[in-house]
Amino acid sequence: MAEKKQEKRVVKNAKPGLGARFKRFFTNIRAEIKRVVWPDREKLIHSTATVLMIIIAVSIILWAFDSIINVILTNIGFYTPAAVNEAAPAVTEILPTVTGG
Repeated sequence: MAEKKQEKRVVKNAKPGLGARFKRFFTNIRAEIKRVVWPDREKLIHSTATVLMIIIAVSIILWAFDSIINVILTNIGFYTPAAVNEAAPAVTEILPTVTGG
């Protein structure tokens, strides 16, 4: 039992300090960044244009779908813009109260 506690302490003490771990982390990041194959200017422009075109196309498709659904729901009565703006009529009727006795 005592041996296990001593082994845990040895492992705990062998762990490098916080500063050393941060230094190793940033050193590893720097090494990975050097290994990255960065695209050339032409490839970067082509990829950016492709992404922008896809975003525009999807936006147009979503806008068209939303407009079609809006027209359908308005025509069948689920969505009526006039009803949304109207206020509910105020209740002016006073009900008599019954007293216990």
